[in-house]
Amino acid sequence: PGQTTSLSVTNVSGVSYQWLLNGAVITNATNNTYQTNQVGNIAVKVTNSSLGCTDTTAVVAITSVAAPNVSAGLDQTVCGGTNVTLTASGATNYVWNNGVSTSNLNLNTPISGGISNYIVTGTDIATGCSKKDTVQVTVNALPTINAGVDFSACLNQQITLAATGGVSYAWTNNIQNGQSFALTQSANFSVTGTDANGCSNTDGITVTALSNPTVSAGSNQVVCAGSLVTLSGSGASTYSWNNGVQNALNFIPVSTQTYTVTGTNNDGCSNTAQVTVTVNNLPVVSAGSDQSVCQGSAVTLSGSGAPNLSWSNGILNGVAFTPQATQTFTLTGIDQNGCSNSDNILITVSTLPQISAGLDQTICQGEQIILTGSGAQIFTWDNNVLNGIAFVPFSTQTFTATGTTNGCSNTDQVTITILPNPQVNLGNDIELCANQVPYSITASSTQAGLTFGWNTGEFGQTISASNSGLYIVTATDVFGCSKVDTVQFTVNQLPGANLGANQSVCSNQLPTTLTVQSTGNQLSYLWSTGQTTQQIQVLQAGSYTVTVINANGCESSDAVQVQVLTSPNVNAGNDITVCEYDFPVTLNASGNGAQVVWSNGVTTPFTSVSSGGTYWVTTTAQNGCQTSDTVIVTSDPCLGVEELNSSMSIYPNPTYSSITIQLDYTKDFTYKLYNTEGKILLNGTVNSNEISLQELAKGAYIIHICNAEESYISRIIKQ
Repeated sequence: PGQTTSLSVTNVSGVSYQWLLNGAVITNATNNTYQTNQVGNIAVKVTNSSLGCTDTTAVVAITSVAAPNVSAGLDQTVCGGTNVTLTASGATNYVWNNGVSTSNLNLNTPISGGISNYIVTGTDIATGCSKKDTVQVTVNALPTINAGVDFSACLNQQITLAATGGVSYAWTNNIQNGQSFALTQSANFSVTGTDANGCSNTDGITVTALSNPTVSAGSNQVVCAGSLVTLSGSGASTYSWNNGVQNALNFIPVSTQTYTVTGTNNDGCSNTAQVTVTVNNLPVVSAGSDQSVCQGSAVTLSGSGAPNLSWSNGILNGVAFTPQATQTFTLTGIDQNGCSNSDNILITVSTLPQISAGLDQTICQGEQIILTGSGAQIFTWDNNVLNGIAFVPFSTQTFTATGTTNGCSNTDQVTITILPNPQVNLGNDIELCANQVPYSITASSTQAGLTFGWNTGEFGQTISASNSGLYIVTATDVFGCSKVDTVQFTVNQLPGANLGANQSVCSNQLPTTLTVQSTGNQLSYLWSTGQTTQQIQVLQAGSYTVTVINANGCESSDAVQVQVLTSPNVNAGNDITVCEYDFPVTLNASGNGAQVVWSNGVTTPFTSVSSGGTYWVTTTAQNGCQTSDTVIVTSDPCLGVEELNSSMSIYPNPTYSSITIQLDYTKDFTYKLYNTEGKILLNGTVNSNEISLQELAKGAYIIHICNAEESYISRIIKQ
């Protein structure tokens, strides 16, 4: 494929050449030679220009031989220093561009990296055709890994090894890159670093371990709270303590604690040691709360908080004594650790107050009284009485007041005498209907000599009440003592009950409705007929009474007289069907009314109408009662109907219920009955029997009677 071949014929002067490919002329191919890279059948036509003679060569067939499918393999990317083998395929013999003539090409890649193209030419011995292919080998340079500079560190010091030059690192001894660890001995450490291309390189570092000093913090100590302590370290060159302690300087520890000293030698390496200082708390000595006592009262001082206690002024712990004046006493306590503490107590001695409960008093029962003591700062009374606060005593009684000043108290008494109040009673609350007032309200009492006053401004034992409200009476005796009683007086309104004026009703308007117009809430009704609704229906004349009862049980009644008037009768006649050409027709009304009025305005019993329709007549009696009746007049065109001949008759016509077909001679006739829309309603054989029209509506119908020779049509009117 792609190779060019050359064809030629003898070059003769005076001859033109025309080359053909598969029988088609090749343009611009006019020489005796022709080069082509196309396959197919090639021929050349030669022509003698002067004579016009032509000849065509035999056909030469050019065919294409397939080139070998040579492959140099896939492009490769490797790290520097890696051995690579390239393998060609697809042909018989191979030659690489570096002169190697085998299918396999072994390469040693440079550490510095680079990109190289390798070309192989493969030849197929059978055809002699060759083909080339190229493979690219990319060599990534190895990373430059740096483990850092060698250094020294103290034994057990936390150190960190951090390499550079790659994206990931693997250290010996399971060390993690960039993470601290304790140095336990001098050692050489190696790291392998890998870059983003996956290529790796190594580096190493040496770390020397320096010795730490042996440090001592001294012996543990036990002291009482508030005592001075000195801590001194040894075994190193310099020392530092936690908790702000300075080496070899006094300080006061506030609680039991372990102190840590850090000693550092000349190499800068350090170590720690600890000492515990136990601080025993001072005993919590309590002399008790300060006390205030009244003159002459005994006092007992009882301290606590230590096994050994002693008081100032010769006082014995837990033994009562009587202080003569206000004074401070000191308690000293020593615990089992030899630690001591003290506390003070103040004993205040106060004089007794001189108080008065006031004068004896006489009051009415239920009257308020105020008891107020004097001569002290604070007063308390027995029987739950509050000083200076009004209260109501229930019986004659002596009350004791206790007055206190500076915690010292004294007492005095006062007697309160209670006079009984008169007794008065108005009874239970009163509830009446409006038709039961006025009502007399009486204040009852078993005592004589009482006067009665009411909140209405009236005086006396009995008053007359007409309005709802609270009535209050005050009964007063000769001592001025009084008693009040109340009664709630309620006047409930009557419900409304109104049946209106008496009624006159025509007999044809019965039943008529009677309705009571009422006012009020939760009403109930009772009629003289026994019914219990607001409306009733009555069918006859008479007097009707209703009683309306409201929620309070109050009642109102009303009555009405119902008169029934006789209504007249009237008859407009039967409904009829009339042929259009038979109008006008006369309608005749009958009845017993005093006057007659038709719907067309005619006021006589007879009226003439010119068209179909519904007509009604109204008659009025002397008493004003009216009665109406209607008649329906149906208009029938009566067109296109052939009347029966004289040998056949239908009767009755018009008819109310049935017809009979009468024939003068015997023939095989049948009939069909149609409505005006042409729908067959009835059919059968004519045999002089009766035909029932009972199920048909009023109106006009067509009957068709026929046999093989004759046919008759007639109109039938059903009324």
